[in-house]
Amino acid sequence: TDLVVEIEQAGLVGNIGARLGRDEAARRGRRNRRLLVTRALAQEAAQVARGAHADFPLKPADLMPVLQGPDLGRALARAQAHWLDQDLRPTRGDLLAFLGLA
Repeated sequence: TDLVVEIEQAGLVGNIGARLGRDEAARRGRRNRRLLVTRALAQEAAQVARGAHADFPLKPADLMPVLQGPDLGRALARAQAHWLDQDLRPTRGDLLAFLGLA
């Protein structure tokens, strides 16, 4: 395991310079930061792509004829807000249950 990672995980960041020397500690620190940023950007891009391809599972017809007009719009908006708050995970059935229509 990389010594820098071990030291950081142990909460001993101040010891990196003493153990490795200033130049080596700085070099490893830059490398580790680049790796962390690269991983974070890749994870973020994957999440954005997942969201861009997600389809809201409810359609107005799923709530009709129980709901009509403005009530239908409000229910769809409420279900969509819940779907977004739950990271796009609720299914059609979950959302109908959330609205009390299952």
